[in-house]
Amino acid sequence: MSQPRNLTLRQAAEQIRAGTLTAETLVISCLERIAKRDKRVRAWVTLRIESDILAEARKLDQLAAEGTFRGPMHGMTLGIKDVID
Repeated sequence: MSQPRNLTLRQAAEQIRAGTLTAETLVISCLERIAKRDKRVRAWVTLRIESDILAEARKLDQLAAEGTFRGPMHGMTLGIKDVID
């Protein structure tokens, strides 16, 4: 099975809206990849506390289950590069 972290933003958003993917599953997939690679890559200076990220994902999943979406980025994971010239 392909990992959710390998989906495009559009694919992940469509699957969350369709109910075939949860924000929690997407976050866990991304966190697993970060844990595996970041000691070498060192891309993350700050990473929200894992339990905080998972709690937010679960809240978003509950909203989705009720048919409420916060917009086109509902449930998406996001990394922001902080060093931009």
